[in-house]
Amino acid sequence: MSKSNPEFVDTKRAASFLGCSTRRVRALLSQGRITGEKVGTEWQIQWPLQCTFGLRAPLRKFSQSGNIKKTALIKHESEV
Repeated sequence: MSKSNPEFVDTKRAASFLGCSTRRVRALLSQGRITGEKVGTEWQIQWPLQCTFGLRAPLRKFSQSGNIKKTALIKHESEV
């Protein structure tokens, strides 16, 4: 798979991979924490997943700017 031509998966596959509900995946998409685009009524999520990890509110007081974000490219073990 090349970076210029990413594959896409639906919310059900992403939820299965992440171990969460499809509702949570849609929430992460709407927050911009997972890369994807809405086509009609369905979300198409870029694969491998590109996630931005959030911080829980109490941890923010320890950062200088409060804007710490970490981004990760998550691949399934079979793709590594």
